[in-house]
Amino acid sequence: RFSNGKIWIEKLGISKLINYAYESATTDNNLITDVTAFQLIVSGIRQQITTYKNTTDLSVKYFLIVNQPPFQAYPSTLSLNMNDYLNKLTLEHNNNLSNSIQTLQSNYSNISFKLFDVYSLIENILINGSTYKINSRTNCWNTSSNNTVVQLSLTPDTYLYIDEYQFYYACTSIDC
Repeated sequence: RFSNGKIWIEKLGISKLINYAYESATTDNNLITDVTAFQLIVSGIRQQITTYKNTTDLSVKYFLIVNQPPFQAYPSTLSLNMNDYLNKLTLEHNNNLSNSIQTLQSNYSNISFKLFDVYSLIENILINGSTYKINSRTNCWNTSSNNTVVQLSLTPDTYLYIDEYQFYYACTSIDC
């Protein structure tokens, strides 16, 4: 779990909420098995799809699917000097995801599939940072190889990213 506070879904106050999000997921655990820093096996995407298919048999009627944020803006990718390529890759992914959701909705009209456009939200924050009281696109802390946190700023609430990959808590609580 990557957050310095409650994530948005925990703020909804739903008591029987199941969060199927996984960090560090690979395409298929039969090819490559990934583990967390705590040595917990992470479900691969293929295994997650199987879980989701089985979940629909349990009368689940609502799915909220989040698209890919602007990968080219992550602190971890800035030094790669591949902004155009990463942006194109992200936009293609999000377009394919949107088309797949439309197909799912057509095939399963009794189930609601909703896409949350986090890409556009983060792009808006990047363009209008002062509106959101964000004045830095870099990370406000680093984690060393021995999992020690090194704080880089005394004002982390003005940062978009807490580390090279995760959004800072203030950004996860923006009203959309």
